[in-house]
Amino acid sequence: MKNILKISAFSLILLIFSSCEKWLDVNEDLNEPTVGRVDLLLPSAQIHMFTYLSGYQAASVGSTIGTVMHQVKENGDSYNVTPTDHSINESWDAIYSGLQDVEEIIRIGKANDQLKYVGVAKLLKAYNYSLLVDLWGDVPFSEATAMPAVRYPKFDNGETVYPALFDMIDEAILDLKNKESKNSVPMGSSDLVYGGNVTSWIKLANSLKLKMFNQIRLHSSYDATKVNALILENNFIDSDSGFEIAYGSSKLPENRNPMYAAEYKSAAAHEYLLSHWMFGTMNGDDNYIPLFKDVKDPRIPYYYYKQEDGSSSEDADFSNAGFYTTRFGSHSSDVSTNFKNFTALGVYPCGGKYDDGSLTPGDFNASGAQGSGLAPMRLLSAHDILFIRAELAQVGKTNEDARALFEEGLNAAFDKVNAVAKTVEKTPVVPVADRDAYVGSMLSKYDLGNELELIITQKWIASFGNPVDSYTDYRRTGFPKLFDPNTDDTDDETYTSYLFPVSMPYANSSMNANVNAPKPRTISADKVFWDVN
Repeated sequence: MKNILKISAFSLILLIFSSCEKWLDVNEDLNEPTVGRVDLLLPSAQIHMFTYLSGYQAASVGSTIGTVMHQVKENGDSYNVTPTDHSINESWDAIYSGLQDVEEIIRIGKANDQLKYVGVAKLLKAYNYSLLVDLWGDVPFSEATAMPAVRYPKFDNGETVYPALFDMIDEAILDLKNKESKNSVPMGSSDLVYGGNVTSWIKLANSLKLKMFNQIRLHSSYDATKVNALILENNFIDSDSGFEIAYGSSKLPENRNPMYAAEYKSAAAHEYLLSHWMFGTMNGDDNYIPLFKDVKDPRIPYYYYKQEDGSSSEDADFSNAGFYTTRFGSHSSDVSTNFKNFTALGVYPCGGKYDDGSLTPGDFNASGAQGSGLAPMRLLSAHDILFIRAELAQVGKTNEDARALFEEGLNAAFDKVNAVAKTVEKTPVVPVADRDAYVGSMLSKYDLGNELELIITQKWIASFGNPVDSYTDYRRTGFPKLFDPNTDDTDDETYTSYLFPVSMPYANSSMNANVNAPKPRTISADKVFWDVN
């Protein structure tokens, strides 16, 4: 994947909007648009997708999903997720805004024989809608981008949307492979993901189909023949073709990873509170996930930047050898309002600071010494596909070697951390001996049983910074074991009266504006169609 994001998302969107005003000022038939518009619409559509479906940004649904999956503690604490939450409303509206751009690319691309753009747009459309269904269940689809002809789109049953998405992916592959299309508008730098590389987009298409089939593997619509054909073809994304957007290191204009820009903006405070459950599991502590007890993950100093050694007298809701945060479901009166010493996001996933043990409180002046911001925003990586294949093999859906794929997935996850580490000044890669020892301990546990739990929990750890698929994995498998504030703490300060949300609530903005919106969801009971567990 090319590092080609040269301007910030905000600046790019401003550029696109200002260009739109110029289009409306010229005397031309908008039903016969100029061919250049597709190369302006594509980066906007891609930015919308990654900004609002990945990461932990406040306006992203990832902020809520990251909290309910115990990676961070942001929106949705105690499983109290509501239709008025900022992350729900902003992401819902923005995802559909990006889909409007995607629809325009398809329309204009067909009219002007730009089928490479059409193929890419169809893949973006299928990916977006698959995640919408995974999160919300029934969603506007067939009429979603038909305005102004349809002002109030109906909500389509997710069970009918998924088959249409598989067909759409197959159509996209044919468009991308089409040798007759003139494709007179070069894609190049307009494609912020693959720089117009058709081979990589086809790898993504196959990977997306495999991911979606795995998500519905408990449902009657699962197609073993098609899955086996994909496995036989073996043309999936790898370490060089992950579905992600790369960022730069410029502060003015801002084009660093959005999580880095938020986290390292000030020496006085930082943005994110991190889950003690994921940290405790990776640290091998007692009273966390039992399978991981006494096994310390060498990726910890890449995930978390601790600023204290644990000797600080500052009140903190949770402290563990310098790891400071507030707990999920905490009602403690001792939660500090001084965020200077709280543990911050590290190298992975935002390109932040490596924890070399210097323990400098409030060290958040963004510069080369405090990270780079070069970490990509991810939606699907090579390790995700390997863990998916391991899961399918372990549950008997394919004949592949689940253990070998699990090992490959672990090594690929470490490779991804190392790839980001290489972009940050004074940051070593994970030592080979440490990685091998950790992988060896996981394989030893695998050989003793609990194979599926190990696969899914390792996938959850590797997904730090990209929580949406882990939410899907949990509802399908019941793993990883998540923190229960009512039973998993040693005091009575953490508790919740809310149940785990098996789907997301519809955005209040949509419910109020669309007369065809369904009744409000009971998110603790209203499952998406494939959730038959």
